Parts: sequence; structure tokens; C-alpha cells
Amino acid sequence: MLSMAGGGGGGRSFDQSFWLTPLPPAGPLLVVCAWTAVGIGETRTTLDGTAIAEAGARAVTLWAPSPPDPEGPVEPPVPKVPEGGWFAAVVRAGRGTDGSPG
Repeated sequence: MLSMAGGGGGGRSFDQSFWLTPLPPAGPLLVVCAWTAVGIGETRTTLDGTAIAEAGARAVTLWAPSPPDPEGPVEPPVPKVPEGGWFAAVVRAGRGTDGSPG
């Protein structure tokens, strides 16, 4: 899961931070995104999963994680996705976005 974690800027510059969990395995990491509500079609880029995993290994735990929810995880609804792209293929195949059955 990739989530926005904060950012800011102005003029012609903007910095954005993201939270990625779990950390990816070593090797290429394909990132696919789309924002059809504002007319941005599906785009892809490949990141270095090794560099991300190495950075994660340098992380410092500041406090213990929260205990798990006693009612279990909440299953998110299947999103409405544009036809013909990577997202549609994953939803149609009934897999999680990491390729696992889901």
C-alpha cells in the first residue's frame, strides 16, 4: 500500500512524502497510478526496490506498533477502475495489487 504522508511547496516546486508498506523485495518495483476523476490516465514508472528496502533497513522504531484490531482487518471495497489497463487486469483476475490471490 502506498499512501501520501505529507508535503508542501509553492510556485513551481512541490515535495511529497509517501508511506510504503510492506517494503518491496530487492529489484525493480513497478508503480502504476491513475486519477480518472481529474482526467489523468494510467501511468507507470519503475523504481529501485533494492534502494527502498535498504532505506527501510535504516529506519528506527520510535514506539511500539498499535495492537491489532480485535474485529480483524476491514476489507476495502473493489475500486472502480478504467478498462484496459493494469488495474483492470488485476481486478478482473481477482488478485491483490501485489499479484497475490485476493
